[in-house]
Amino acid sequence: MPPITATSSCPHGSTGIPFPFDLDLDYVRNQAGTWQVVDRDEFLVNQRTFAYPARLIEQAEAALTDLIKNVTEGRFPFDGFLQQHLFRLAHRVN
Repeated sequence: MPPITATSSCPHGSTGIPFPFDLDLDYVRNQAGTWQVVDRDEFLVNQRTFAYPARLIEQAEAALTDLIKNVTEGRFPFDGFLQQHLFRLAHRVN
C-alpha cells in the first residue's frame, strides 16, 4: 500500500488559493499492517534547510495528528467506503 501522506496547505502568493505540498511527514502501513510515521528526520532537516516558518511546522504537525486520528478511528475516507465503492464499480454489470 502506498503511504498516506499528511499534506499541509496555505494561501499561495497573492492569489490566496490554498496550495498543497508534501512536507515528507508520511504515515504508512507496512506489510504486517502496522502504522507508523516515517521521514520525520527528513522533515526536521528540511525545516532548517528551507527555513520553514513556525506556523507551517505547526500546521503540518496538526495535519499529521488529524490524519493519525482519522485512520485510527476509521473515519472517511479511511472507513472502507471508497474501497467498497471502487469494488462495486469494477464489478458492475452493464
